Amino acid sequence: MNGGLPADLAAAAALGGEMGRRFAEFDWAAHPLGPPQQWPAEMRAAVATTLTSRFPLVLWLGTDDLFLVYNEAYIEILGDKHPAALGQPGRHVWWDIWDSIGSMLAGVVASGEATWSRDLMLPMVTAGRREERYFSFTYSPLISADGRPFGIFCPSYETTDRVLSERRLHLLNAVASATTEARSFDEA
Repeated sequence: MNGGLPADLAAAAALGGEMGRRFAEFDWAAHPLGPPQQWPAEMRAAVATTLTSRFPLVLWLGTDDLFLVYNEAYIEILGDKHPAALGQPGRHVWWDIWDSIGSMLAGVVASGEATWSRDLMLPMVTAGRREERYFSFTYSPLISADGRPFGIFCPSYETTDRVLSERRLHLLNAVASATTEARSFDEA
């Protein structure tokens, strides 16, 4: 099953549920990143951490195409983009929000400085329909032994339900305060 994965990635794949299995079965030897046996230790450690975490995590590996490796908790964010997203260039997977995130990712690769987005609205296409979804996340550089970024680490949390609930509550409060002074049905 693990196709000769190094011990650290084989252990992580065994603990990683569906995405651990998919990672182990993926044909990395035919991929631009190459076989995991040839990956630097810091890349393997980032992948192992991602696969075994229960928090939604995605890695954007490389410095040009930024190939996606993600964990089981991130599947819900991907929606119908899963399972095809594994190992694919991020700009192809997230074509629907690339205008919003592409420059942030490029900035992290170029500068090595992390980003932070709180409740950022991303108009994602899921099941053929564009949906307003909100996320809090960071793009943090993954730094190689030579001090250069080799990818991006992204913990991501969907905040859509909270943001929309706050919006509804604000509207209800505004309506309530506007109608408290009303003395008749017509005024209200």
